[in-house]
Amino acid sequence: MGATVVSLRPLLAVQALDTALAQLQHRLANLPEHVELKVATAALGDVDRSIAACRNRMREIEVRVAELEAAGAALDAKKARFEAQLKTVIAPREAEALQHEIAVVVAEHLRHDDEELELLDETDRLAGSLGELEALRTQHATNVESVTERADTAAADVKNKIEAVSVERAATVAGIEPLLVAKYEASRSRAATVTIAEVVKNSCSGCHTALSPKEIGELKGIGSAEDPRCPYCSCLLVV
Repeated sequence: MGATVVSLRPLLAVQALDTALAQLQHRLANLPEHVELKVATAALGDVDRSIAACRNRMREIEVRVAELEAAGAALDAKKARFEAQLKTVIAPREAEALQHEIAVVVAEHLRHDDEELELLDETDRLAGSLGELEALRTQHATNVESVTERADTAAADVKNKIEAVSVERAATVAGIEPLLVAKYEASRSRAATVTIAEVVKNSCSGCHTALSPKEIGELKGIGSAEDPRCPYCSCLLVV
């Protein structure tokens, strides 16, 4: 009397649950809220960098203005010294030389004053830009917070579904003969797609390839020592 062929059909339920788990894992890894959060976070980062650049430039201007004011004070002292000397000299040539030095000091002072005015104008513009950027940052930060909350909620929902399916899978596996489960798990570790599928309308429901009558007949004739497998995707087949 031939060996009894053990039906692989109970494993179809496990495969269905594993397929559901794979889909949920893929969904969790590719949540649209995560993509939205990435975009929102990048936008916030751009604004933060603009704010940092603005503040750095304002600090540079502050340092340069202080340098110019110190230089201006030194020039004022130099000019006062030349003017005091001018009052004491008698020789026209010495007076002319001192007047030239005073003119050079005045010209340099004017250049410093012009640069300082330009820098102060730039500071005013930067202050206006900084105010706009900080207001924009508040908007982006609020958006990031909102998207983060929605992403966390969406992820939690999917994780709950994964947990529920995992519990169902464990209960389903517990009701199947251990050798069948071992066969399924061993095949699953090697499977590129599904591990087990059913022949539906003379086609493998795993790879959706049509099977010839001869191939179906050969699959039905496989004994318990062999596993019926799709000749195209190699998954276990329930014929």
